[in-house]
Amino acid sequence: MESYIGNRPITEVSGNKYEWLTPENENNTFWFAYMPGYLDVYVDGRLLDSTEFTATTGSNFSLTVPVVAGQTVKARAWAAGEQIVRDTLSRQFAYRNLLRNGNFAIRQRGDGPFTGDGVFTIDGWKLVGSTTSAVSSISLSNGSRALQLTVDAGEDIILVQRGESPHELSDSILTLQLLVQGGTTLSQSKIGIRSSIGFGTGGDANLDTEHGVVTLSGSAETVITTLQIPDLSAANWGAEEDRFVQLAFVFSHPTWFGGELAGQVGGVVLEHAQLEFGGTPTPLVVLPTATELVRCQRYYEVGGRHQLNLRSYQSITTRSATIQFATTKRATPTLIDAFGAVPLAVGASDKHGFDVSGDAASVDGTMEVDSWYADAEL
Repeated sequence: MESYIGNRPITEVSGNKYEWLTPENENNTFWFAYMPGYLDVYVDGRLLDSTEFTATTGSNFSLTVPVVAGQTVKARAWAAGEQIVRDTLSRQFAYRNLLRNGNFAIRQRGDGPFTGDGVFTIDGWKLVGSTTSAVSSISLSNGSRALQLTVDAGEDIILVQRGESPHELSDSILTLQLLVQGGTTLSQSKIGIRSSIGFGTGGDANLDTEHGVVTLSGSAETVITTLQIPDLSAANWGAEEDRFVQLAFVFSHPTWFGGELAGQVGGVVLEHAQLEFGGTPTPLVVLPTATELVRCQRYYEVGGRHQLNLRSYQSITTRSATIQFATTKRATPTLIDAFGAVPLAVGASDKHGFDVSGDAASVDGTMEVDSWYADAEL
């Protein structure tokens, strides 16, 4: 709900993706390229219902109620494959599912089991409140991946995802779908849905909103609920780099949601999570694995073994090379290295990559890097 929560380049049909369709006087017709049936229209930040505009030509659309000078109209065009092809919003929400790794397929940290408070599990998803409660990635009989979560007694267990650009969600209605496997053993059969907005260092205090509790039947099902994100237009925003929007699935907590989840224990298997703009659910999106991996690598990337050619002599005794990330990171990441037998020093780094250097005699013209990890998680 990164927001998706993650950035991806957007393929534009035509024109300027960042244009604002702002009327200079009363107007109800706007020129904008789209595929009929795949257009979202916003007026003053509110997503319009399909009855509030007409869009059949593919080149323009008309509002039922004309807007006037001072109002703002935004349009978002989708392709049938669910990728935005033209957008007057930012690149933050480049796919219909705002959550990255919503089908739990990307597992750069492995399959688990993962335990511990504040521990990242599979890509995009963090476990909060655990000592012994665990999250594992499992394979289903249909070939899909799923998250298996166990909640132990005495622990307050929350599964969260954070993303960027929370201001983009101001005063929005979102729809959440959770595909849950049968055999749930949660003692109250409930999951709480909570969002948090982080305004960045120097900004307002975090804003937490409880969106309600969904009740599970115990059978395989898709549970659907809507979320109303508060109006953030009057917020005091701080540093952009550490602003965030967070979606939390709450499985046990003593006081949140009126204590309804207090003491809940048991297990649940989640197969898919989808968060999207608007109040109407659409079919669950499964992106190509390579595409979803790029979304995840903006926040975390594992580098495999490879050899680097000599870039230059820094001195008579030292050689250096540059490793480029597969994807530009959200922020300059923390680098964790495991370079193997030859000692290599990590030099300058930024969102795009980092330098390594080693003793010229040891590397002998090439430098073999066993593995490294770049962590830019929020």
